[in-house]
Amino acid sequence: MFKKYSKTIILTCIITLLPILLGIILWDQLPDQLPFHWGIDGKPDQYASRPVSVFVMPIVLVFLQLLCVYITGLDKRNKNQNTKIMNITLWIVPFISLFLNGFIYFVSIQNNNDAFPFQFLPIFFGALFMLIGNYIPKCTHNHTIGIRIKWTLQNEQNWYATHRFAGKVWLSCGFLLLFGAFLPNTFALIYMFSLLMIMVVSTIIYSYLYHKKQSNT
Repeated sequence: MFKKYSKTIILTCIITLLPILLGIILWDQLPDQLPFHWGIDGKPDQYASRPVSVFVMPIVLVFLQLLCVYITGLDKRNKNQNTKIMNITLWIVPFISLFLNGFIYFVSIQNNNDAFPFQFLPIFFGALFMLIGNYIPKCTHNHTIGIRIKWTLQNEQNWYATHRFAGKVWLSCGFLLLFGAFLPNTFALIYMFSLLMIMVVSTIIYSYLYHKKQSNT
């Protein structure tokens, strides 16, 4: 697995670290303290120094990327995993790094860090779950990628049925999440978490009901 995706692994690590280069380019425009966490009211409640924001955060994310690659590669069932599923898995952290760090730089330079526009989150998660929902039904049975709950791990038929169901639900909810961009901050956050709960809970319930149906036949 490591050899097969070696070029992608190297590329994704480079992309994950790209915000460092961008931060160096924008160094003189960035404030001494950059926000990295916002409260429920949309106002920043935690800050990090400029060096920490520019260098440490991308480095932490690249270590997270390598950890995910290592754990995924240890699972022998991923040796013949669907290529598109593997590529999505490898690109999630770089995608987060570019979005998160890019957004922090943007609001800091614009001096617009007094409130977090939560409308960005539905767009981010909506696009992410639409992508995952489109391909997750193709995820083969394994122990590290996909919907890893008791009933899917124990039964391969349950695995594929649950992932087909999740693909439809996650794709639909991902699309609906995009509309959260038109809501005020607080409502956008409530709307987003409500849809995320529907995605998670409905998938778990479906897997359980499928398990019970199999047990009774």
